Amino acid sequence: MTSKLLSTTLAGLTLGLALLTGSPDAQAQSIKDYRAGTPVPAPIPVMEHFRWYLRADVGLGLYGTSTASEEGLQFGQQVAGFGAPAPFGTSSGWYGDDFNTFLNAGVGVGMYFTPRLRGDVTIDARTHSSVNGHGTYSYAEQQFTPGPNPTGNTVNGVHTDRSEVRGVTTLFNAYYDLTDRGPGFTPYIGAGIGFVVRTVERESMTSEQTLDPGSNVIGTRSFAGQGKTHQLAPAAALTIGTAYAFQSGVVLDFSYRYTWLGGVEVNSVINNSQSTLKIGDSQDHMLRAGFRVNVW
Repeated sequence: MTSKLLSTTLAGLTLGLALLTGSPDAQAQSIKDYRAGTPVPAPIPVMEHFRWYLRADVGLGLYGTSTASEEGLQFGQQVAGFGAPAPFGTSSGWYGDDFNTFLNAGVGVGMYFTPRLRGDVTIDARTHSSVNGHGTYSYAEQQFTPGPNPTGNTVNGVHTDRSEVRGVTTLFNAYYDLTDRGPGFTPYIGAGIGFVVRTVERESMTSEQTLDPGSNVIGTRSFAGQGKTHQLAPAAALTIGTAYAFQSGVVLDFSYRYTWLGGVEVNSVINNSQSTLKIGDSQDHMLRAGFRVNVW
């Protein structure tokens, strides 16, 4: 009995001495016991667990058209067979560059391909922008019996043209993230190509006054025309931006986008003439903000 008690006491003293002197076996046993009672934190999810995402964006843009011109509209007297002076058309200076701000909103669906490469398809619609034309002209009135002779009167005219341009753009985009994606900020660059459906609504109005040699108004007339068209044109875009990702899988996105849109034209019958308004390629500069939601 005494021997067994002595053995137990010596074993306890030996373990205590081992702990005091730093015995590896004792320390390992102590750490193991400590860990067994401590919960291990769950791993933090990373972005690459997702393959697909949905996105929505809004933007404020500056719209500019490089050229706008009109062909076919005729002014002046048009009486065949009497040798009348040739009618004339619009001047190239009546239609110039026109810049407007617009609002843009869009949605899209995308996919992560690699830790830094992703792509999406976006559809964006914008508020209308205006393309305007304005010009004045003057010519000498003619009489035609028995031949074209000046009457001494002068015809003064004012021409105005206003078109509203809208567009729905579909782009296939690719982006390269400059750092590996994950929680926090990720700058990126991107490019896209696609098409735009451009809607143009045109209204044209011309007013004329006939003045006698004493500059008195002795007659007035006006003529107008309208036109509307939906046309498909090519589109392309360049993007630079930064994204901020939360661990919940929601990504805020802030970017600048440059967009090129192909030109369109709209036809109208005005003053018995076929008039064509040509709107050239446009270049948009847009600041955008939105979010992406990783869904799977």
